[in-house]
Amino acid sequence: LKKAEVFKELSSNQTTYN
Repeated sequence: LKKAEVFKELSSNQTTYN
């Protein structure tokens, strides 16, 4: 994933990447 995609996912799913 591109950093932009990762950041988007972070914003949508905080717990997934926490």
